[in-house]
Amino acid sequence: MTSWRQSYSKYKEYFLNIAIFYRKREDVKAFLEILLSLGAITVFALAAIRPTLTTIAELIRDMEEKQKVLQTMETKIQALTKAQSLYNQNLESINLLNTAIPEGPEPHTAVRQIEGTIQNNSGNIIRIQADEATILGTEQTSNYIEATGSATLPTEARNLRLTANISQNYPQLLSLLQSLEKLRRPLLFNEISLLTLPEENQLVLTTETLIPYIYPEKTTQ
Repeated sequence: MTSWRQSYSKYKEYFLNIAIFYRKREDVKAFLEILLSLGAITVFALAAIRPTLTTIAELIRDMEEKQKVLQTMETKIQALTKAQSLYNQNLESINLLNTAIPEGPEPHTAVRQIEGTIQNNSGNIIRIQADEATILGTEQTSNYIEATGSATLPTEARNLRLTANISQNYPQLLSLLQSLEKLRRPLLFNEISLLTLPEENQLVLTTETLIPYIYPEKTTQ
């Protein structure tokens, strides 16, 4: 009990001395007031600018995310530019491929090429006949002809069957067959036969060819 009282008296005297010293020394008083004021200003300033700091942090995060999106877009734009450049470089080949394997049967172009080749090889056209072909509307699957023998087509491709009868001597017919194989629009020979005409000293070449094309798929809305 005596020890507690002694400690209390000691600390009481110590704080009283500080208070007396604070009242006597104006410089210490001013320093403490300035220090407390600065502390209060700092606390209030931090409380005031906290929302601003939060907003700035959010803006920085948004800018970083937008920068990532921008980089992704730039990468895609570069890829599209390269793709466009590659397309332009191969445009002639693409157009040639579209002519060789068109979207749709286009029997008129095939017949025109074959007729021109026959005439260039001095062949006499007896008959050229093409199967029914859908020019407009929905194509009937019953029009599809399966290739036989060594003439095979991809499963995605369609074909137009065309039969031709040409008369001429053997060397000219052989040259004609070789020329037909080099047409821009490829022909798959399904059947080839020769018939002799003794009275005219000529041969009649009969060919059944399949002319491939792609039928564009219609998308439903």
